[in-house]
Amino acid sequence: MRHATIRFSALLASCLLAAAAYASDTVSLAVESPKPAPALVFKSADGAFHPLNPGKDKLTAVHFWATWCVPCLAELPQVDAAAKAYGGQGFRVVAISLDNDIGKVAPFFAARHITQLVPYADMGTASFVAAHLQGLPGTLFIDKNGREIARAEGPLDWKSAQVTGFIASHLTPQ
Repeated sequence: MRHATIRFSALLASCLLAAAAYASDTVSLAVESPKPAPALVFKSADGAFHPLNPGKDKLTAVHFWATWCVPCLAELPQVDAAAKAYGGQGFRVVAISLDNDIGKVAPFFAARHITQLVPYADMGTASFVAAHLQGLPGTLFIDKNGREIARAEGPLDWKSAQVTGFIASHLTPQ
């Protein structure tokens, strides 16, 4: 229990620091040499647990966020827009909330007109820890072979040429 409290406090502190910097700063997408994606399991609104299974999609973005994270809230509409723009082309976003109550996520999405993302939660932050992210928001990009090929640790500008070009390049038949 103590470790969970410390972990939550560290997450909250990192989110508050990111909020202060978010006014004009976003992070760059860090493209990496392919490595095995972490084993991630997340909970849906119906209470079922789902493992990450990127095989049917050309590219999966696993996006960690929370309703209490200010930079996450600013970034979420861009994540939703990317899911809409590229969803029919083999791109999927798995948006995993670190909120303890999965029941809050669907109404939160509805109130903010987030229509393309399915509510998921990381109960106990196990997937967040497995992803080795340092704070929120954070995104891993996983290819169809289950390899992590890029990540963003902090708010990402999903409309930037770097990000849109990266996504498009992984959706093009090779």
